[in-house]
Amino acid sequence: MYCSVRGRPHYYSTKKEEYASIRFSLDADLSSLFTWNTKQVFVYVTASWPSNASSPASVANTAVIWDTIITSPSADHLANLGKVAKRNLLRSGEGKSIDKSRGVLRLKNQKPKYQITAPEGKVAGTDGLTLRLEYNVQPWVGALAWNLPGDWGRWRALKGGVSKVFALPMVKEKRKEGEGR
Repeated sequence: MYCSVRGRPHYYSTKKEEYASIRFSLDADLSSLFTWNTKQVFVYVTASWPSNASSPASVANTAVIWDTIITSPSADHLANLGKVAKRNLLRSGEGKSIDKSRGVLRLKNQKPKYQITAPEGKVAGTDGLTLRLEYNVQPWVGALAWNLPGDWGRWRALKGGVSKVFALPMVKEKRKEGEGR
């Protein structure tokens, strides 16, 4: 469900402009991203649309509409451990499975955290929008992994995660006094 509205998109905005609010549903299993080396996974949903109607193939605009951080079960208490205690803890956890429900997202009709605006102040009637689920794996040791294109070690790439193309509706104008129905 999505709508275009004219108003102040943020409480600190000084002018009224058009903005879009997009509700979405999401079923995703990111549990394969949680290994012994995963500290947390930053998950976010972006909305992308072309910069103008004449070239729908080139995506020039992207905005984050929702995000969350999923921490590893061990993230809270491992941060302050010494080297020996951490090594002993990791050794005791060898061969034990990681909770399979960690990283499973089931969202229905989720409200966005952030609205979509545009520098020109007009978003109503925008065509060619797509929503995309993206993530960043933040390990205890090693490089950050952004939206893995394929499997990387024990981390498995996400399959799907892109919505169908849709358009934002036009803003409904209030009728002025004296206008007919």
